[in-house]
Amino acid sequence: MLTKIDKEAIFWGAALIPPDAINEVISEKPELIILEAVNAASVSLDYKNKNIIADIKIMSSDPMKNQELADNLNGYKSMAALIQIQDLNMAEILDRIEITSFPDHVNIYTSFPEDLPQTIIDKLKMEKTKEEKKDI
Repeated sequence: MLTKIDKEAIFWGAALIPPDAINEVISEKPELIILEAVNAASVSLDYKNKNIIADIKIMSSDPMKNQELADNLNGYKSMAALIQIQDLNMAEILDRIEITSFPDHVNIYTSFPEDLPQTIIDKLKMEKTKEEKKDI
């Protein structure tokens, strides 16, 4: 597991997930059955070339379950994108999220310019100002 983590990143971590913990979560929320094969997870956060980079790996030795999990996560991402049609502020971030399946893990990766969060905040403020002027 540790060989798959970017240990040069500013922040990184990994955790083994015991089967009992997964089973307990699934018993409370059956819709999370998709996680039944997960046995570990890792995360790394970094800052390179004025970009913020996040890399999350969800480990499982079942390639079919990994593909199913990646497909589900991509489905949720697509639903979020549809909801954002009215408000394109988050589209820039959603477009930068890559979710891929590998035989031994699912990878969730994103990289975006350091100024993107501030750009989105500025757009939200401008839209709020426009709405307030409309109400007058």
